[in-house]
Amino acid sequence: MVLDSWRRPSGGNMTWFNMKHYLLLSFLTFKFLDWSRATSLPLWDLLSYILVLGASYWLGFVTYRYLKRYNLAFQVASYKKAIVITGCDTGFGNMLARRLAPRGFQVLAGCLNPSAPEATILETVPNVSVFPLDVTSEGSLREALDIVSTKLKESGHDLWCVVCNAGICEVGELEWQSIMSIERTLDVNVMGSIRTIRTFLPTLRASKGRIVLCASVLSNISSPGFVAYSMSKAAIASLGEGLKRELQDWDVNVCTVQPALYKTGLLRFDQVKNDFFSAQLNMLSEHVRSDYGHEYFIAFWNTIAKFFEKHANPYPEQAVDVLYHAITTVWPETHYRAGSWKQLILYNLLDYLPTEVVDLMFDKIMKPPVLPNAVMKS
Repeated sequence: MVLDSWRRPSGGNMTWFNMKHYLLLSFLTFKFLDWSRATSLPLWDLLSYILVLGASYWLGFVTYRYLKRYNLAFQVASYKKAIVITGCDTGFGNMLARRLAPRGFQVLAGCLNPSAPEATILETVPNVSVFPLDVTSEGSLREALDIVSTKLKESGHDLWCVVCNAGICEVGELEWQSIMSIERTLDVNVMGSIRTIRTFLPTLRASKGRIVLCASVLSNISSPGFVAYSMSKAAIASLGEGLKRELQDWDVNVCTVQPALYKTGLLRFDQVKNDFFSAQLNMLSEHVRSDYGHEYFIAFWNTIAKFFEKHANPYPEQAVDVLYHAITTVWPETHYRAGSWKQLILYNLLDYLPTEVVDLMFDKIMKPPVLPNAVMKS
């Protein structure tokens, strides 16, 4: 069943309804009733009715969450709706544009390089308009707003959603990366999303649309070798959560999608590795190169390559499915995770494990088999 998007509930925040609270409350209520029955208190009959009502409410809420989250949830109609997606050159953005266009949405695909092969092919897809967009440039975003406004006026569509997908990932231990490289990661991933949101927010407020932010499972768990990237995605998760609360009175929903590790165009591992050994390594001070040693640098990149080959999900369509759901469902969640069932079990488990256990896990799968020179000598 397809519902008109404007007939969804208002943006009231119900995320404080946590399942753990329900279970704890049910347990305490049960223990109190059991105690009252044992002491023959006259409240037993009344409280038994309250228990039944509470249990019924809890079961109803569980059912509501299921219907809201999964395939039985209603979807918005695509009629007269336009969607802006950043970072459509490759990867999730490109695939998402191809998924939305055949469903009747007008897709306005922002590409850093519109003449790139995949962007050129994307422009041939019906309902897709490709335009140049550099999320690090205020001027580029102003031009993008003019293009989008013109497209909306010509088609008579409303701006339904802005998907902040543009991002980059730099690999390497923090001490090896230049300040310029770290700043660029934060500029594209964090400030780029903020600039994009601020540019299109007045239009979204008028249409009561939504914002979808593409974060990462590394938003919650910072991984060695990906510290700057993890920082940027943690900022995106925080941005989405706070922005949702700010915009709920405007009936603008904000969702954050956290994809697992996928094989996409975001991380061109061979190119990144070659760039490190051909240029970045020589930019490090002699003291740093000596402390780590060439064997450690090689072992680090071999470990990352082995981890990527073993654990990167080869089916990015899974993440695109979740992004599509976040855009089209009538009642969106605040946070989504995308991955295989094994990845989702692991990442959900890591949320509750002690830090020491998580550290041991990273030591096992991400630690190079050799120690830095200075550590071995100490």
